[in-house]
Amino acid sequence: MALTCFSAVASQNIVILSGTPGDYISQGKTNVYSDIQLLSTNKNGVSFTFSNEKEEMMSADFIAPGHQMLQKGVYDFASRFPFQEDFQPGMNISGAGRGCNQLGGKYIVRDVHYDTNGNLKDLAVDFIQYCENRTAYLTGTLRYNSLEPIYFLEK
Repeated sequence: MALTCFSAVASQNIVILSGTPGDYISQGKTNVYSDIQLLSTNKNGVSFTFSNEKEEMMSADFIAPGHQMLQKGVYDFASRFPFQEDFQPGMNISGAGRGCNQLGGKYIVRDVHYDTNGNLKDLAVDFIQYCENRTAYLTGTLRYNSLEPIYFLEK
């Protein structure tokens, strides 16, 4: 697996999605989203919505396994949220009328901080998602109030 890295010069809110030809969610394209809204933070995960100038509304969910708090680390063998087994991490990147019935993937939480009430302060996560057991995939990065450099996971 290879990594591509870009530096951050200021705290940023950005999502970049890039899919290979045949990926259903991205339609094989790269899109940048800067209008990011945190929908919810619970004890083991986060949910976001985001859009771009084309007004494509997308969403992203990242859930830690076993009711653990989402923390820095690698989350392999992720399955579709909210249908994952309790021992599995969950994820789901969807939107613009497109979603996966079944998905697999992984994500890396590079940085995450919460306030004293458990509310998310910042998050940096990079991910790869496969729909319907296809070889095509979606890779992306999400930065929420984060200074963490941008990485792209590659197969």
